[in-house]
Amino acid sequence: PGWVRVDTVHQGDLDGIKGLYPLNLVDEVTQFQCIGSVEHIHAACLAPVLDALLRAFPFTLHGFHTDNGSEFVNREVAALLAALRIDAFTRSRPRRSNDNALVESKNGSVLRKHLGHGHIPNRYAEQVNAFTQQVLSPYLNFHRPCFFPHEQVDAKGRVRKRYRHADVMTPYEKLQSLPDAAACLKSGTTFDQLDALATARSDTRPRAPSTTRASGCFAPSTRLPDRTSRPGAATAGRPPVRTAPRYPHRALWTCPACGRPVRSRLHPKIGDTGAHSPLEISRATAGDQAGAGGREIPTGPQRFLRGFTHTETTA
Repeated sequence: PGWVRVDTVHQGDLDGIKGLYPLNLVDEVTQFQCIGSVEHIHAACLAPVLDALLRAFPFTLHGFHTDNGSEFVNREVAALLAALRIDAFTRSRPRRSNDNALVESKNGSVLRKHLGHGHIPNRYAEQVNAFTQQVLSPYLNFHRPCFFPHEQVDAKGRVRKRYRHADVMTPYEKLQSLPDAAACLKSGTTFDQLDALATARSDTRPRAPSTTRASGCFAPSTRLPDRTSRPGAATAGRPPVRTAPRYPHRALWTCPACGRPVRSRLHPKIGDTGAHSPLEISRATAGDQAGAGGREIPTGPQRFLRGFTHTETTA
């Protein structure tokens, strides 16, 4: 281990407000993953967080691979890697995202899953960084299982990669399974210390604090009441039943046969339970028109639309 793949993700801009930039680092052998967040991707903001993420890996680092972005190809990052004694600094070819395929896949399966695709203002960068480093990264490394490829050589000599269920394990278990794994650890780091971190919580317990910490980073969102509640159902301990339409700006129509408000002038559909036949709608329409002036009922499909009156909802 020790060959790290690095990439940044942008959480989008909205109404002139810049979004923050999550920073994703993945080891290509064990899939050990460290995630941070920065307000901007220039060197002043990026270097301190990148330094903390690189030091968070429990094993010695040997390589640093990024895409072709200028946020990593600069003097500040080169000096940081020299200070950490990371010798190999490689980058992907322009417009070749497959050169960094592992971290690109982790962007979707981890970052987008937990942080979403929506806009997160950059003023929350410090809070998101604390969440990703203190809560999300330990969960990913010690409790979230990953698939690891198993190479097979077919009859023609081609190497095939298979992802077997027998090879599913967490990144920490993968690290322990490597030959001479203790020699890969950094000076001052032992498996006893890592075991204490791994057994501090069970594999299912970290999900609760991770979601709680994530929800506390942002302002609470409003949630519409449940639309499936029946008007006559018991409401003890439940929010009030919503009887008004979900979208009050949408118009309702009054059926000439039954007088009920409906969503469409084609109500009710033929064949539905309790639906009016075309003849019933036509007779109701004829009665309304006769009372209004004795006009003839139009023929064709339009005869099912003329008798409906348009109403606006106020709730």
